[in-house]
Amino acid sequence: SHMPIFITQPYIYIANNYDNFNCLVEQLGRHSFGLKGLFPLWALTGLKFLFPSLVNFPLYVTKEELTTVTLFYDAYYDFGVFGMIFFGTLLGAACYGLVRFRKKLTCPAGHIIYAQIAMYMVLSFFTTWFSNPTTWFYLILSGLVYFYVDA
Repeated sequence: SHMPIFITQPYIYIANNYDNFNCLVEQLGRHSFGLKGLFPLWALTGLKFLFPSLVNFPLYVTKEELTTVTLFYDAYYDFGVFGMIFFGTLLGAACYGLVRFRKKLTCPAGHIIYAQIAMYMVLSFFTTWFSNPTTWFYLILSGLVYFYVDA
């Protein structure tokens, strides 16, 4: 009861994320083979309204009010352990390329993209950033600003 909130709150999220991922592993009947991870595409194009079955997936969580899930939740949902390894490798390669790209940057707008992705990675344990349409909207918008300013 005397523990500071900046210690207890992250612990609650971390413990809940492990519980939610465990719930997914135990209860998932079949993998979605990429449909769950492509939610940003379905949302940004409006296809989710034309074909609701594209986004009609149950959320496997232990408590309805604590629906935080890790970055690898959707990767496992789509392709299981193979998906998690592939997604982790892809993110690692993208981050490696981004760091190398950042060293050559002369345009300040490029540092914004780097900062966005760095924050997504820092906070990746608390949500599935790359399955969020808002994430992709702002990354695309930042990319357009970069190309406009750099050109």
